[in-house]
Amino acid sequence: MTTPEREFPAEAFAHRFDVVETFRGGEGTTAMLRDKRTQKQLLAKVLDADVPAAEASMLLSLQHPAIPAVREVGQVPDGRVFLLREFA
Repeated sequence: MTTPEREFPAEAFAHRFDVVETFRGGEGTTAMLRDKRTQKQLLAKVLDADVPAAEASMLLSLQHPAIPAVREVGQVPDGRVFLLREFA
């Protein structure tokens, strides 16, 4: 069973995006989103609350052609950090 702090907070993104699908990973939950205005697909990764700040910073600093670029960083209402990435 998924605990609330590990679920994808769809309501935090509902004003801009439709959630297409969610995935559970090692340090958070990722969702495929569709922008309501442009219909572009994006990936939103919401890091678990117990992910150390240093690990979150490392994820932000990754730059590689195979890793989608981060378009936005923020916090969902419960304080967890999210990364919004491009999806090709």
